[in-house]
Amino acid sequence: MDIQIFSQRLKKARVMQRLTLDGLCALMGNIVSKPAISKYESGKMMPTDKVLEALAKALNVDVTYFSRPMNDDIEKCQINFRKKSSMTKGESKALEAKVLDKVERCLHVRHIMQEAGAMGLPCPLAKMPVRTRQEARQRATMLRREWGLGNEPIYDVKSELEEHGIMVLLVDADRNFDGLSGTVANSNDVFIAINNNTPYIERRRLTTFHELGHQVMWLDGVAPKEQESLCNEFANEMLIPEKPFRDYLRKHFSESIIMLYRPLQMKYGISIDALMKKSESLGIISTSKYTSYNIMKNQSPSFKNAVEMSLYIESPLYDTFSWTVLNALALHLIDSEKARQLLYDASDKVKADLNVMS
Repeated sequence: MDIQIFSQRLKKARVMQRLTLDGLCALMGNIVSKPAISKYESGKMMPTDKVLEALAKALNVDVTYFSRPMNDDIEKCQINFRKKSSMTKGESKALEAKVLDKVERCLHVRHIMQEAGAMGLPCPLAKMPVRTRQEARQRATMLRREWGLGNEPIYDVKSELEEHGIMVLLVDADRNFDGLSGTVANSNDVFIAINNNTPYIERRRLTTFHELGHQVMWLDGVAPKEQESLCNEFANEMLIPEKPFRDYLRKHFSESIIMLYRPLQMKYGISIDALMKKSESLGIISTSKYTSYNIMKNQSPSFKNAVEMSLYIESPLYDTFSWTVLNALALHLIDSEKARQLLYDASDKVKADLNVMS
């Protein structure tokens, strides 16, 4: 085992678990000292096999994790990270490390499948300069056309993106995190990570396309707050294009916001909040009316609960990474031990399927 690779992997695994040196020692039952772990991480000393196994157990990784070569392209990738100000530096570092570890494993099995001809290469996503809301909507229209979506609803956002080679990863995090995205250096591999604990499916769908917006729009020089607004505009248009939205409102205009927008929410998987924002952005309602809507939400808990109710039913979330690993195993491109190493943090159901196949 290469001592430099081990030292880097050890530190990354500790960051993922948000452990201090003292915390890791305690979790291992103090079988090694804090100075010893410090020497491991600085590349000055290697652990015994017994200690290595204890480290892997404490850090919830497979032992082979420590010998896996580092992927410099992943370390160099640029990440757009959406988080609330209440998220601590340690929390954001741990979350980013977990996402990049998953991306690394996804790419590893992807490359195995691609070399065997069992999976195609991802198509590059063009990044176009965007400065206005109209340009953001135009970029969404262009992408919908490229993907052959027309003006139809997108029933399963995650599957749609994955069909075009974009990695969509679901991560367990608290409500301080919405999503992040990035492109692996020196490749066309794009990844998006979404909070699996977001309570509303409509919000998760919007966030997924928001993160895609960062990858298909060139926003350099735009103020950070305006970048987020433009990505929301792009996401909104991806979920429900302007034409069917206007056509619907012309036919079904009503004084009741909930009765007016609820059918669109259920058909297109977009929240009433986002539909109200779209109405304001397109000039269908005035800014003052949009402001009044938000004031009413803040003043009336029953109205707020009604408009924020999640009603869209999306296809079951599909763990494409696990499916790809199991598929590679079925095709004899990897063995069961390799599959276990890649799926060390998979769900119990995936692990059960793996045991059946082994």
